[in-house]
Amino acid sequence: MKTICYITGTTSLGGGPEHLYQLLKRMDRKEWQPFVCSRMDGPYWKRFKALKVPLYPFTLRKLSPLTFFALYRFLKNKKPDLIHTHGKGPGLYGRVIARLLNIPSIHTFHGFHFDDIPPLKRKLHLFVENFLSRITNWHIFVGETEKERSHILSHMNRNQYSVIPNGVDAAAIEAIRIDRAEVMRREGLKHYLYGTLLGTVSRLSPEKGIHILIEGFALAVKKNADLRLIIIGGSLDEHKNYEAKLVERINELQLESKIAMVGAREDGLSYMKCLDYYISPSLSEGLPLSLLEAFSARVPVLASAIPGNEEVMGSPACGTLFLPNSPEALAQTILATCKKNHPEIEKLNAQAFSRVSTVYSAHSMAEATFKLYQNLAVHNPQ
Repeated sequence: MKTICYITGTTSLGGGPEHLYQLLKRMDRKEWQPFVCSRMDGPYWKRFKALKVPLYPFTLRKLSPLTFFALYRFLKNKKPDLIHTHGKGPGLYGRVIARLLNIPSIHTFHGFHFDDIPPLKRKLHLFVENFLSRITNWHIFVGETEKERSHILSHMNRNQYSVIPNGVDAAAIEAIRIDRAEVMRREGLKHYLYGTLLGTVSRLSPEKGIHILIEGFALAVKKNADLRLIIIGGSLDEHKNYEAKLVERINELQLESKIAMVGAREDGLSYMKCLDYYISPSLSEGLPLSLLEAFSARVPVLASAIPGNEEVMGSPACGTLFLPNSPEALAQTILATCKKNHPEIEKLNAQAFSRVSTVYSAHSMAEATFKLYQNLAVHNPQ
């Protein structure tokens, strides 16, 4: 039996931890013994623990020499056969340590973001990623869009990466049964049972475009007073100021009775299934898990026309795309979509569910990843 170490930055609610959870849930423990190094900061810590996966607390999102040497000593003692990293900070720590210890490493990009980084910081970021790409045995991109964006890394070996799309268990999500009235009462939102309920399930960070969603909704609700918006999700420490500004803006717009920010919820899918329409206003995405979940829940999707969202939507799109970073375009899309007839919506939902079931299966994602592990273990014996 071989051991594999997963190094990730957070166990809070989000696409990265859910991706890892789907892998761990499907792993053959007769072949691989996994353990996880991450921060004990969210519900996925308990979910990993419930799978009987050994967990070791490390804070890896911020750079620290002390953390580096602590993780180095730990992994030197554990001697895993393979290291799989997720995220920027964990990817830096894990891949450098893997090279120092002569352990094969895999890195998964969950969103190759650099456009919104200030110029000097962007140059440093790309310099570091170029260096890391040279010492990493294999790279995984969660979508074709991310692979194309990676071409900016001139030192990446094009023979050392795979595209393994994110995946969900569509049948399990579809089978979730909810009582919308009960969910809304639980949040003190009984008045949200009337009218049209829009919503998003997202981390509260600038690249997710929640500020655009609020501004677009504010324009739309002026023409359709029956609209309501619910935002499910919390923020990491570095984005608490952004979250505070969102709340401040809702108050300025005097929309406290029509926009509810309920925070992070472990049963986010239950809230998603309450929605009449799901909205993704993101400015940047890898391959968005939330859209796959909305497709699986048979909730019609409105999404910004950015590469990651467009890739998931397919062609013809099984949802509605709108101009990104434009509150006006979002408002127009909301108002137009609310006028669509039921058969038209049902047709899009069926198209979306078929797509997620066949193209974005969690089982297929896991099988492709485990096959990669086997190949690396064979060709990189310690």
